[in-house]
Amino acid sequence: MNSTSTVPDNWYETFFTAPINAFWESIVPAAFTQQEVAFIERHMQLDIEVDRPAKILDVPCGAGRHSLALARRGHQVTGVDISEDAVTRLRAIATAEKLPLTVIHQDMACMALDGEFDGAMCFGNSFGYLTHEKTRQHLRTLRTHLRRQGRFIIDTGMIAESILADTKVEETYETNGYTFNVRNEYDSRTSRMNVHTVLTHESGHWQQSFSQSVYTCGELIRLLGECGFAFVAMCSDTDDTTFARGKQRLLLVVERE
Repeated sequence: MNSTSTVPDNWYETFFTAPINAFWESIVPAAFTQQEVAFIERHMQLDIEVDRPAKILDVPCGAGRHSLALARRGHQVTGVDISEDAVTRLRAIATAEKLPLTVIHQDMACMALDGEFDGAMCFGNSFGYLTHEKTRQHLRTLRTHLRRQGRFIIDTGMIAESILADTKVEETYETNGYTFNVRNEYDSRTSRMNVHTVLTHESGHWQQSFSQSVYTCGELIRLLGECGFAFVAMCSDTDDTTFARGKQRLLLVVERE
């Protein structure tokens, strides 16, 4: 699985087109999103019944399954994403339903926002898209937009304790008429997983690559600490089970110091 091949640093600028977005949206059950939203509300310590509606930042928001669910529950949500397809469709839904949801078409690497948020989130395994230095810059920018003790939740499966022991070189997923072939190449020099994909559907065939930084839990917590965040909790699922080596998912909760 080790490799020295590279994927362009800006791969994410063009990766999330309509076919890719439709595939990812098709594989997530609605109940799964509701479980994640409950986790977000609980760990961000949000309660709209006893306080004002919370202001939440979702970055990157993708097609907005979390943004929509949170806005439908009365929270004031701002979603940021670089995918024009995702942003266009999310805006249309938010407008049609008259939701308290603002959608911004923007690169999270150079995010420019107004205002302060009660909480922020990076769900859908999106953390690590940027280079290490751009990730550091993004975290510092995000911190400036969080209120003091505002919480930030990262959802990632690209954590060393999760993937390095048993990730297969080649994998195939079939669901809802889609076939998704994946070839994984881990670059030890940069600690990035370069993933080459082929998506096949009756409407076409798409070949693309993406890349993500791989951190150990300790490295990620130290990076967040350097950027002004204090550790709160680390879970392996939305039921609050504590994360341990071999678990496929990390839900990391930190707060602005």
